[in-house]
Amino acid sequence: MGKIAMVILSAVAIFSCSAEDADINSAVFSETGIMVDMSKFDGCGWVFKYDDTSLEPANLSDFHISLVDSMPVGIRYLKADNQNSTCMLGTVVTLVDIWSLE
Repeated sequence: MGKIAMVILSAVAIFSCSAEDADINSAVFSETGIMVDMSKFDGCGWVFKYDDTSLEPANLSDFHISLVDSMPVGIRYLKADNQNSTCMLGTVVTLVDIWSLE
């Protein structure tokens, strides 16, 4: 079911863009980094960090992965420019895939 949901989310992301935004909004990015539990802060949950960048996955619950604070992971994601951050810590993204690097 997770793959079907991702296909639907990807299609929505691609077709909801204007022509000039289509290239950047439909691009799938890949990174490796760590998942950090920020739930002790109001409005925050898990945040993906790499280099000096923080990403807030909007659909992390769509994936069946047991996370541990500072766990190394790889992700593939789409930029979710139309979503606002409640944590105000990073850029909101839509995950396409996430996997453990342990």
